Amino acid sequence: MYKATLRNEHAVAVKTMRVAKITERELAKFKAEVVIMAPLHHPHLVRLWGGVWNEGADKLCIVLEFCANGSLKTFLAEDAGTWTGVRHGLAVDTAKGLAYLHHELAEPLIHRDIKPDNVLVSADVVAKLGDFGESRRFDRKEARRNSAEGEIGRAHV
Repeated sequence: MYKATLRNEHAVAVKTMRVAKITERELAKFKAEVVIMAPLHHPHLVRLWGGVWNEGADKLCIVLEFCANGSLKTFLAEDAGTWTGVRHGLAVDTAKGLAYLHHELAEPLIHRDIKPDNVLVSADVVAKLGDFGESRRFDRKEARRNSAEGEIGRAHV
């Protein structure tokens, strides 16, 4: 991850996918993360500014909003405060980001990798979910089918 300036005005984080050779699998993972993040707009999600793909190794980059306070993991390690105040606010921010993904999108999104390393803290101490590389759309039809199969299985027990 690198810090850069976009268009001489926005501090951004540049996430590079470091691989010796860009394989079809690596390219598919890169594209999937960009496609997932592109339509997402919420104050508690890291903003995607864009993606860059150039020929050659080490040339896949995702340009993201820069969060000056780093990850929640490092932020909380440096602040020995209690759960009142700032920590409570960060927990609520994280929950609001998840509520947006699960309930406010036409097709709900499951992050699949929520952990302190993937929750970033902005300069104004706002929590923002990041790293959507493992995320998947929630398939309601499949969930209903699995639920129905589970009910049938329980009925025969």
